Formats: sequence, structure tokens, C-alpha cells
Amino acid sequence: MSLEEAAARLVDFSQPFDTPLLEQILSVAFNPRDPNSRVANHVVIQLQQHENMWQAVTTIIENGTTLASKVFAAQVLHQTIQSKWKAMPAEHRQGVKTYVINAITALCQTENISADQRTFLNKMNLVLVDIVKKEWPEDWPDFIPQIVELSRQNEAICENNMHILRLLSEEVFDFGMDQTTQKNKVLKEAFKGQFAQVFELCNFIMEASQVPSLLVMTLKTLGAFLTWMDSRYIFESQLVPRIVNTYLVQPTFRNAALECITEVSGLKVEGVEYDAIFQGLYNAVMQQLMVMLPPEVNIPEAFETAGDDDELFVRNLSLFFTTFFTHHLARLERGSGMRELILRGFTYLLSISEVDDEEIFKICQDYYHHFSESLYRSSLQGGIRMPSGATRGGSRRDLYRDIMQRLQTVVIGRMAKPEEVLIVEDEDGSIVREKTKDTAVIAQYQQQSETLVFLTHLDYERTQDIMLDKLAKQVDCSEWSWHALNTLCWAIGSISGAMNEEEEKRFLVTVIKDLLSLCEIKRGKDNKAVIASNIMYVVGQYPRFLNAHWKFLKTVVNKLFEFMHEKHPGVQDMACDTFLKIAQKCKRKFLQLQTGETRPYIEALAEDLPVTICDLEPHQVNTFYEAVGTVLSDRGSRTTGVNRPEVLAQVCAPLNRQFMEIRAQGAQNPNFLCDVLTAEALQRIYRSNASICSAAGSIYIYQLSNFYMDSINVFGLYTERINAEVAASGEIAVRHTQCKALRNARREFIRLITTFINASGEPESGPGVLLEIVLPPMLGPVLECYSKSAPAARDSEVLLLCTSLVDKLAAHITGEMPKIIAAIFEGTLDLLTKNFEDHPDLRVRFYKFLRAVNKNCFGALAALPDSQAKLVIDAILWAMKHTDRNISEMGLETLQELLSNVRTAPQMSQAFYQGYLLLLVQEVLAVLTDRLHKSDFRLHAALLRQLFHIVELGQVQVPLFDTAANPNMDNSKYVREHTAALLLRAFPNLRPPQVQQFMAGLFDINKSQEAFKNLLRDFLVELTEFSAEDNQELYTEERELQKQQAAEADRQRRLAVPGLMKPGEVDDDDL
Repeated sequence: MSLEEAAARLVDFSQPFDTPLLEQILSVAFNPRDPNSRVANHVVIQLQQHENMWQAVTTIIENGTTLASKVFAAQVLHQTIQSKWKAMPAEHRQGVKTYVINAITALCQTENISADQRTFLNKMNLVLVDIVKKEWPEDWPDFIPQIVELSRQNEAICENNMHILRLLSEEVFDFGMDQTTQKNKVLKEAFKGQFAQVFELCNFIMEASQVPSLLVMTLKTLGAFLTWMDSRYIFESQLVPRIVNTYLVQPTFRNAALECITEVSGLKVEGVEYDAIFQGLYNAVMQQLMVMLPPEVNIPEAFETAGDDDELFVRNLSLFFTTFFTHHLARLERGSGMRELILRGFTYLLSISEVDDEEIFKICQDYYHHFSESLYRSSLQGGIRMPSGATRGGSRRDLYRDIMQRLQTVVIGRMAKPEEVLIVEDEDGSIVREKTKDTAVIAQYQQQSETLVFLTHLDYERTQDIMLDKLAKQVDCSEWSWHALNTLCWAIGSISGAMNEEEEKRFLVTVIKDLLSLCEIKRGKDNKAVIASNIMYVVGQYPRFLNAHWKFLKTVVNKLFEFMHEKHPGVQDMACDTFLKIAQKCKRKFLQLQTGETRPYIEALAEDLPVTICDLEPHQVNTFYEAVGTVLSDRGSRTTGVNRPEVLAQVCAPLNRQFMEIRAQGAQNPNFLCDVLTAEALQRIYRSNASICSAAGSIYIYQLSNFYMDSINVFGLYTERINAEVAASGEIAVRHTQCKALRNARREFIRLITTFINASGEPESGPGVLLEIVLPPMLGPVLECYSKSAPAARDSEVLLLCTSLVDKLAAHITGEMPKIIAAIFEGTLDLLTKNFEDHPDLRVRFYKFLRAVNKNCFGALAALPDSQAKLVIDAILWAMKHTDRNISEMGLETLQELLSNVRTAPQMSQAFYQGYLLLLVQEVLAVLTDRLHKSDFRLHAALLRQLFHIVELGQVQVPLFDTAANPNMDNSKYVREHTAALLLRAFPNLRPPQVQQFMAGLFDINKSQEAFKNLLRDFLVELTEFSAEDNQELYTEERELQKQQAAEADRQRRLAVPGLMKPGEVDDDDL
């Protein structure tokens, strides 16, 4: 019997359900080595989704012999409850509820329950919680009294019921996205209203039970309640003292107890009346802790041999201290006699942060960042950055002076690697180039950097002393190691800007001299690579110092040029990257005539350029060119006497010589130009030119003129050759080596022109120059290349070029738009509307072009004939339906902008509304409700509101209906009825009154955008298709807005403290 035949038999409910057959299918599906595993998995999914499969659940559970079959049954129940619970007859719902409760009760009473049975029990618990969320409190008002009463009868059942209550608490208070806003509010109110009975049960268990597993589960459940229960249960009862004095000291319960205490520590309660409570709590915990973990214990050493439970205890301790200090350190500081206990707590925390566990250190580091910032803010009131031993300043700084010193040492020793460093030590202890970026490490570095900046502001002399002492031990080799040097130099680089210029100068002079000396002393390529990477990182972080000290800047840059000849992996990359960073921040220094010099440094650099870059790889050469272009972009250099166009010509001379040699040989033998090696050489030349252009800006016009016309001719030649190959061999020809090389060179030239258009501007290359000099010889060949090439040979870069032209020239290019649209639209749309997968680059870039035209040249769209206008609408609708979020979002945003433009164009608006408004309503509703585009909910809501407001505000003055058939109709009423009919046809389970109420909300012009979105969300969650799914994506806009607001607030916070904004993040307009 095939799998398909077996599935057909299982869904034939006219005969008894064959549980062994189901178990055979599940066995195949969950065996990755079975060749039929994928097909079996598909069959399992179909069986789970079958509308009548829930009727076989009892048979499967009672007759099944494997965990897989029982979990399958539980999953079927879960999906049934989520999707069709309210549609089931009342007696069926009661039957399912009763069966689930009885099954759970039976499992709980099983002696020596197995691991498989425990897993199935947990699944059934989740099913019961699903039912509770649907039934309680309206249809199951006595759920809480029932579960409390049942818990008092049997300790095994009681333990499981505590687990159920914990799951319910998490679903209601922590998640809740799969319910309507109103339903979630009702559940919260019901839980809080009946919580007294639950709390009484918890007290009863702690007083009467001696079963460890029940007590642990009770503590864990209380931990879930503590985040939302009424504070009276916490602070006006014996709950917290009992946890601290009874359970914290017992190894079996200490982790669960400490988790509860941590939750209490995280409560945000205002008022001095709570001071004594939290001071007492901290004191009680510390007294117990000093017995359990005496101060003389070396925590890092003990952690190395600790068991899992002890490791968890150390982790929970880190959470307790960091949580308590975050929320209540000020309370402790106000208490009399608390000083020693506070310092003892910090000593514990610092010891814990030294254990060899990254997760624990991150927990501690999160708090260290908060603590150091708090000290910095409070010390602002009494003067900051006072030298060591100063008597002035805030008392908090004095209190924590020794703690700060140890904290700095800990953070420096565990400093994370910054993004700029490319040279790392691998698992084998070898020095290699980093292959991938670790975003978690980068974020950790940022946080540690800020911590050190705050601590430096508090005591810059001590910071310098610690760092210079560590560096001296590297130089004299008493503590030499790659790791120690790395973390120290990363820390040194991290505090850039935290000292004033004079302090920074004294500090950096010593640092740079010591590092250069170390580079000379140490032997071995790996050692020199590590030192070189640290020199480059440190100097790259201090552009202010380099700007103020030309000799150091010159020495550093010359050292970078030396490193560009070093072949150790990563050194050349980092040297080029560092030179680019320095060029961006110190560019004017290279253009000015410095004291003691005979000419500006840029002239010497341009003269020696061929030698400097001779050992670099092509991508490194491009970075170098970008750095030089950055220097030449400085307009302030006009007062220096440097002729920027002349220097640009000298810099580009090697590239131009290569191009001229290729042109000369091509003039003698045209086939030479089509040689693969020639095309690859041209590709490299264009790419290097693009690097210069992107940085140099509008001045690049002087370099472009050297090879522009010749390149256009080469472009045309390549197009002819590619088309000839495709005509002879078919589209497979584009994969041949020669065609690929020609296309790559052609695309690189288009990218170069696109880069120039984006970088162009006054005074050298304003719109007039683009329209009169750049555009005429280029536009025709490029458009012809795109329109006449076979689909497989079309370059999406052409679309980027046209998009840049439209964005840059806007109305100036209106006269060329018919030609551009004719070349691009029909051929592209014909390709894109066949499916959603083919030609992904063309797809994304076409929609960018369409949006640019709509935004900047709407007049060109308005002038299109009806047939082409329909193509535009079809293109937008096709984009809206795309499963790629970038494309669907682009389509929706384009439609929004199109509607706004149409509203301001009375000559076309009414015809547009009459032809497309109902279609747009239908299509937007379709993507809103198809479950594939939840992430676009914000735009769906905005568009629907915009469309319905257009109708309701009377902006549509032509009838949208057949006036002969509906003489008494108006547009508002018709669109309401039309939309309601669409929904009722699409979702048969909806009731007409429900839809009518929804329509009233949709057309309410007084409803805010937020209220409109809530209306849509609640409607979607009530749909059968949505009710069984995770609907968090419907709240994407709110989460993204919160992120944006948090990012801006964080930026303002960092701007207010010198050193928090790193050099690369600050625009230096004065350079």
C-alpha cells in the first residue's frame, strides 16, 4: 500500500480508524534516513489538517502505542480548537473538554510515569490551556474553583495543575497575540479577579506538602505570577520571607526560590515606604548567601568543577544581583548600615563575572553598563572626571571607587572584538583573517565600550594607569599574549573621545610609541600580524589626535602603506580599511601644505601610488582608490592651492593607461576587445573608477570624460556580440565564458555611470551637464541593449541606471520618459507576471524604477495611453501579491503614492476611480486576508482607509455602479455592499450582522488610523483562517516604531556624552 493509499484509508471515516497504519506513516515521516520521509511528512500534514480528523483523536490516544501517534492526536486537537472551536456544536465542545480533562487526570495518576508519557501530558496540558482561552470566563466561569478544588485531592494532580496555571499565566500575560484585544483584556481581568483562590492554593501547598517536585513546580508557577499579581500578595503576606528563609537555603529548592526572589527584585514599585521592605529583602538574602557561598570561596575556580545545578545557581545569582541593583540600588544606598553589604554584593557579582561562561558575563555586563552610566549621571551634579585622590565629586563615586577599578580590569580583560578588526585567533591557535561577522560580539563590544567611556569620565587618570600598566607588561613581555594585547588595544580604542585633547595626546603618544616599538621587537609573522592589527585599530579610532598632530598622522599612514605589502591574511585588508577611515576623518590634512613639508601629502601619495598598491588584490585596490577619492572630495581644499582635477588625473593615470592600451589594440583588432581577458581587465578598470567616483563626487566628471565615448562604443560592441551569440546558440549562450565576461564588463560600466549620476552635482556636474553631455550618447545604446536583448541577457543594472536618472533629474527628464517607458515596461512585465520566482533582480529593480517614476515624473504616467496605464496598475497589483516582503511593500507604497498623486490631478482622477477603485479595494482585501502578507498589515490598513475615505468624503464624483440598474444607489452605499459581498463570499463562516458591523467601522471617517488598525486586527483574528496562527506580524508596525523611537533616543543619549559616539558615526563638517 502506497503512502497516498494509506492516507486515503485513514480519512475514510465510514470504517474504524486504523491507528497502527497511522503509526507506520509517522515512523517513516520521522526517520530522516527513509527515502520516503519527505512524502510521509507531507501526508502527515494533510492528515492533521483534515477537517474530520479530530473525531479520531480518542481512538488514536487509546489505541496508540507510540509517542508520535499521541503527539499527533494532541496536535490535531490543538488545531481544531484554534480554528473551529466556536463553530462546533455545544455538545461536541463539552465532549472534547471532558475527554481532555479525564485524559490528563489519568496520566497524572500513573505511577512511575515515563518520559514519553510526561511529554504527552505536557502536550495535553497545552490543549487544555487552548480550551480555557476559548471558554473562560464566559462559558466556563468556574474553571479556577474547579482546578483549585481538584488540586487539593491529589498531589500528583496538584503538581500538574500548577503547571497548567503557569502555562495559562504565560499565555494571557506574556503572549496573547492570538486573541482579540478585548478577549485578552477579559482573560487578564478574570485571572486577577479569581487569583485569591490560586494564591491560597499556593500557600496551602507550601504549608502542607513535603513532595519536592510539587514544591519546585509551585515556586516556578509563583515566579510566573509575580510579574502581574497584586503587590499586596507579595508585600503584605509571608510569601517572600518564606521563600527566603525556608527554600533558598535548601539545595533542592534554591534555584526556583532564587528565581522568585529575582522576579520580586524586578518589580517597579514607587515610594519610600518600600525602602525598608527591599532593604530587608536584600539583607536577608545576603545573610543566607554568605552561609551558602562564603566570601573566601574563589567562584571562578569553583565554577570549573561545578555540576549543572551549581552552574545554574551561579547564573541565577548573577540575575539576582543585576536585577536587584538595577531597580533598588538607590534604596540600598539610602539605608543606614548598608554600605558593607552593598560592596559585598558587588564583590560577589565581580567574581561571578570572571567565571568562564559567556552568557553569565553578558548578564553581568548588561548591568555594568547601567551601573557605570548611573554613576556618571549622578556625578555630573558634583563635577566629573576628577583625578585620582580628588576630594570633590559625588559621594557615590567615592563609595564605589575600588569597585570601579576592579570593574575596569574585568571589562578590559574580557573586551569583545570590534567590527573593524579582521585578524583573529582561530580554534587551532593560528592567526587568520576573520571570515564572518559576529553581530552578537559587535553588540557586546559596543556595550563594553560605553561602560569604559563612563568609567573614564569618572576617573580618567586611573583608566590611563590601568591601560598603560598593562601595555608596559606587553612591551617587557612579562604578560605577553595575543589575547591580552588584543583585549587591551580594543579597550584603548573604545574610549576615543572620552578625554580632552591634552589628556588624549599624552595617553596616545605613549600608546602609539609602545605599539610601534613592540612591532619592532617581536619576531614571527603571526606576532607581527597581531601587533599590526592592533596598531591599525587604535590609530583608526583617534582621528582627532591625528588631525592635531601631522607628524603622527604621516607616520601612521606610512606605516599603513608598509602593511599593504604584508601578505599575512587580513593585514592588507585592514590596512586599506584603516586608510579609508583616516581619509574620511582627516582628508583636509592630506591636501594642505603642512609645516616642514615641500608639498601637500596628496601629491606625494599620487606620485607613489603605483608602488603603494602593487601588492594589493583588486578589491583592496578599490578600497585604496575610494580613500583617495574621499580626500579629493574635500571642497575646503580650494584654499590650499591643490588643483584637485590635476591630482585626480595623476591618481587615475594607471587606470587610464590600461584603458588606452586596450583601446589601441582594439582599434587594430576589434576581436581583441571581445577577448575574455580584455573584458575582465575592463571590468576591473570600471570597478576601480566607480570606487573613486563614489567618494570623489561631482569632480569625477573630469576623469569620466577621458574614456566615456570609447566605453559607450565598447558597450555597443559587446551588446552586438552577445546578441549574435544568443541568436546563434539560444539563451544558453549567456552562460558561456565569453558572454559572461562581456556581460560583466558591460554591467560594470552601467554601474559606474549609475554611481556617477548619484554622485553628480554642482558645480562640476549639475543637471545641465547630465542632460547635455552625459545622457545623449548613452541613453539610446543602453535602452536598445535592454529592449532588444533576449530575456536572459537583459541587465537589471539598466533599471537601476534609469531609476537614478529619474531620481536625480526628476522633471528635467520628463521629455525622455516616453522613450524610457517604452523600452522598459512591456518587455519587463511580460517576464515578471509569469511567476513570482524568475528574474529576481529584474523584479526588485523594476519596481524601484516604477516607484521613482510615480514619485518624480508623475506627469509621464498621467500621459500614458489607457493600455499602458493598465500595465502600470497591473504591475503594482502583481507586486502587492508577491511573497517577497521587499517587493510587496514596494508595490503597496507605490500604490499609496499613486493615489495621492491622482487626487491632485483632477484631469484624470475621476476616470481613474471609475476604472480602478473597486478593483483596488478587492485586491487589497485579498492580500490582507491571505495570511501570506501579515508583515504588510500597516500598509494594507493605510490603503484601505485611504480608499474608503476617498469614497466616503465624496471625492469620487462619477458613479461606480450601473446607474440604470441601481437608480437610487450612491457610491458610499454601493462600495459598502460590494465590499461586504466580497467578504461573505470569501469567508462563508462569517455572519451578515458581523460583516455589517465591520463595514460601519471601515467607513467611519472619524476613526483614527490606530483605531482602524485595531478594527482590522480584531476582524482578522476572528477569521477561522487566522485564529489558528501566530499573528504577531500584525503588530510589526508598532514594534518597528518602538525600535525607531528607541534608536533615536539612544542616539541622543550617546550624543550627550563625549566618547559614546565613535568617529565613524559622527559627521565632521569642519574637516
